[in-house]
Amino acid sequence: MQSLVFSIENITPEGISGHRSIDPSWFSLPPDVDDPIRPIVLSQPVEVDFRLMPFRGDFRVELRISTVALLSCSRCLSQFPFPVAAEGTLTLLRLPVTGALKEEMELTLEDLDTSYFEGDTIDLSQLVYEQIVLSFPMKPLCKEDCKGLCPRCGIDLNFYSCDCEKVKVDPRWAPLLKLRA
Repeated sequence: MQSLVFSIENITPEGISGHRSIDPSWFSLPPDVDDPIRPIVLSQPVEVDFRLMPFRGDFRVELRISTVALLSCSRCLSQFPFPVAAEGTLTLLRLPVTGALKEEMELTLEDLDTSYFEGDTIDLSQLVYEQIVLSFPMKPLCKEDCKGLCPRCGIDLNFYSCDCEKVKVDPRWAPLLKLRA
């Protein structure tokens, strides 16, 4: 794997552009965050196009990232490929020499596109990792109309039907069902 670490003294006024292909085994979520039964893995290399350039005494990076992740559907639990395509521009600011930011900061919209670096090198691998994680949906679905699992017998309703008795709705909630129609 080609490195995503750059010495700031080697960054010319025109910037540095390039492409990196990262082995999918590089990516893993922390065990306490990931699903221990079906962990999120990447099934294809991470393709990264970048441009790193000086910007107002700091640096700016433009990233374009693509790969494919294997996610578990939140309704039927089946694994499915999820194409990851992320791009963005981030401003990289040097951390103060003290090494710590203020305890309390008011964030502006511009701050959401800001990251920090220490020392004389900039490592883009953490930014690539963050962009991949941020591209995952909160509730991954194998398909929009996924029927999920039967709450009684657990059969995958996308492929089979069951004879389980449908759950009766509490009559107090019945007026809300009319809103669905």
